[in-house]
Amino acid sequence: MNHKPVCIKCNTELRPEEVGVELLDMAEWGPYQLWNADLWKCPSCGIEIIVNFGNYGEHHNSPTFQEHTLDALNRKNLYLNKEYRKDGS
Repeated sequence: MNHKPVCIKCNTELRPEEVGVELLDMAEWGPYQLWNADLWKCPSCGIEIIVNFGNYGEHHNSPTFQEHTLDALNRKNLYLNKEYRKDGS
């Protein structure tokens, strides 16, 4: 990332809140892909975004997908993307 994300409401650069969170993309039929990323937060208004996604998201057909998803859930750093991928892509 060349520039820190900026909160357009506060005109303030966001700050890293937590490095190494997990984002789970959902499909119409259930969990689809697990990504490693970072959580950033605006120090003024508190809005949070997830950025800096890794190069590879673990797909639902991976033999370790369920285990890694449950591990992230137990660590309480799992976030959901509920904008369903209708075609699974």
